[in-house]
Amino acid sequence: MKKIKTFSRFYALLNQLAGADKEQLVYEFTSGRTSSLREMTQAEYNEMCDKLQGCEPIDNKAALSRCRSEALRALSEIGISNVGNDYSKVDNFCLQRSGHKKVFYNFNIDELKALRKQVEAIKLKSKAKTCKSVPMLITSTQIYA
Repeated sequence: MKKIKTFSRFYALLNQLAGADKEQLVYEFTSGRTSSLREMTQAEYNEMCDKLQGCEPIDNKAALSRCRSEALRALSEIGISNVGNDYSKVDNFCLQRSGHKKVFYNFNIDELKALRKQVEAIKLKSKAKTCKSVPMLITSTQIYA
């Protein structure tokens, strides 16, 4: 088994990813065998680094900020707001009803886009329900007019 001499490639890639956990990544790429970089095989290390290189770095903070704003705007339209920077309602919604089950701040760009689509669908469903539940009143003057 060939030992890995330097982990600089991994740490350079890890620093580009916001919220990534070293031990969790190693654990996943070794199929649960270890959470230590030193105990990885060269093949596992290379595969992990190659996959991490394909991940979108969070250097584009403007895009992430824009996606967060769009998602928050959509959430506020269905009554879930972060008034006074209190994200507890937003986080509760994300933990309970979103497909990713994590707090809002930890969402990446793709997950924020999916969250926005989900919220838009909820908004459309609620509009459809309100439209169906409004009774149509017809008076006798309207019938003969």
